[in-house]
Amino acid sequence: MKLPAARHRASAVIVVLALLGILSLYVLVNVRTLTRLKHDVKQIELRQLQRLQAAKLALTPPLNATTNQLNTGGTLKAGR
Repeated sequence: MKLPAARHRASAVIVVLALLGILSLYVLVNVRTLTRLKHDVKQIELRQLQRLQAAKLALTPPLNATTNQLNTGGTLKAGR
């Protein structure tokens, strides 16, 4: 028994709408995932910048306040 052409078209429209709904859901989930990943990358970048800044400060020798020279821990000898 053959279905009339109108029923074929109605079935096709329902299938296409179902596929569009599934694709829309897929896109929305991916957009949400990308937003969360972007947030995570920003957090990781901030932590790394803080860690590198702390390491840079730890490696920079302090300046001697009276002579404005690097403090090497040694003593200066007169006449040299």
